[in-house]
Amino acid sequence: MKDGDAALLIDLGAGSVLDRLKDIGVKKVEWVLFTHHHREQCQGAPLLEGKGVQVGGPAAERDLFETPAKYRKMNVKLGDAFTIHGASYVRPPVHPVKIDRAFARMDAFEWHGREFRCIETKGNSPGSMSYMVQRGGRWLAFTGDLMLDDARLHNWFDSEWDYGFAAGIYALCNSAGQVEGYQPEWMLPSHGPAIRDAAPVLARFQAKLRALERLYVRGYDVNTFSAARQDPTSRPTVVPNIFQVLPHLYKFRGPNYAPNLCLVVADSGRGLAVDCGLFDEKFLDATIALMKERLGLKSIDVMIPRTCTATTSCRGRTFGRITGRSCGRWTSCSRCASTRSISTTPRRSRPTGRCSTASRSRG
Repeated sequence: MKDGDAALLIDLGAGSVLDRLKDIGVKKVEWVLFTHHHREQCQGAPLLEGKGVQVGGPAAERDLFETPAKYRKMNVKLGDAFTIHGASYVRPPVHPVKIDRAFARMDAFEWHGREFRCIETKGNSPGSMSYMVQRGGRWLAFTGDLMLDDARLHNWFDSEWDYGFAAGIYALCNSAGQVEGYQPEWMLPSHGPAIRDAAPVLARFQAKLRALERLYVRGYDVNTFSAARQDPTSRPTVVPNIFQVLPHLYKFRGPNYAPNLCLVVADSGRGLAVDCGLFDEKFLDATIALMKERLGLKSIDVMIPRTCTATTSCRGRTFGRITGRSCGRWTSCSRCASTRSISTTPRRSRPTGRCSTASRSRG
């Protein structure tokens, strides 16, 4: 936005725009307002240093701008902020970006007599913000990556916040509804063409997100009645918290509890585990000991993690200590080569490490 030879920028990209502003008579950039922290929005920020430019952005993402290294760890922990069971869903800049003014979700900001309304529009990122300014009685909406032209998502993965329970979808849809209420004459996203008379396009976008949510969640009662119908099949055993699904198949079960472990126990007492995820190790130790005492479990010979995420494989190495022997046949799918689960079975009997779905002989 330009006033005389002064300018305010919404987002910056790689910063190449700074070399072109003189073509439209801009001599001084006074402010850059970032809609969100994604690195493609702010990677050019180092070019602002020493030029007297002030920077604004959403307060909810201030830490992502100013201390980005906290969110680019090689070893992410389950409890780290903005992670989904150990996988980060944020994309902070390479270099820290100092925020001179952090906007709360209903703040107002004035520049050269123009009032910008700061509206929380999270969904594509956890604290995205849109900036609304009036022109001739109509609204201009600078919306970052809320929505692209033709009611399209910028991408999907930035909105996957909770491992399939649609929190990002709900946030994105609610944010689109907020912007629709302004009936913007122009919506100016960070990517793609500007959108004229954006309200009907935003309404169509919300309808698409609602349809996506129905397909994505597929009738599961997310955070409401889900625990009531968590598992109508398994039945309790003589070991607390261990339920029997089939004559040889056991699992953990509790209210809204999904530690991700199934155990197949043969008549001989030898076991095969599928996954070994989110457990307190002492709890797992005690339960396995009771299974040996009351259900005839003698050993766990194989542990197969289905994926390389912490929800399925982060306790796999405890089996050797639990059973008093090395769990030598700890194998993994060849499609998840990044997992730590590398087979140590003697070569003559080593499993192939392939999913059955990847095997032509098994279809």
